[in-house]
Amino acid sequence: MRKAATLSLSPEQHRQQRYDELVAWLAAQPLVAAPSPTVHGASTKGDYSGAELSAPAVRPGADAALSLPSRIGNRLYHRRHHNRCITDLTGQPVVLPQGA
Repeated sequence: MRKAATLSLSPEQHRQQRYDELVAWLAAQPLVAAPSPTVHGASTKGDYSGAELSAPAVRPGADAALSLPSRIGNRLYHRRHHNRCITDLTGQPVVLPQGA
């Protein structure tokens, strides 16, 4: 009986019918709380500071490398100019052809 009823439905109507059936089935299911995960060796006693969640320490001079140019072949690419300032190893600007 059900097959005959679904053959006359459009694909969208059939999809909606299946969706409605699924929602009704889910609503009829009992709610079961999932058990909380346990960590072996963990203790719930004492104060928790959350030290591993703090921001990492910044080392002095850690960003110094960003002020230096990158060498690719015999050219130096300077970051401060968004790779537009390109020099050779002697410091002379390199003129690139159009479109490069």
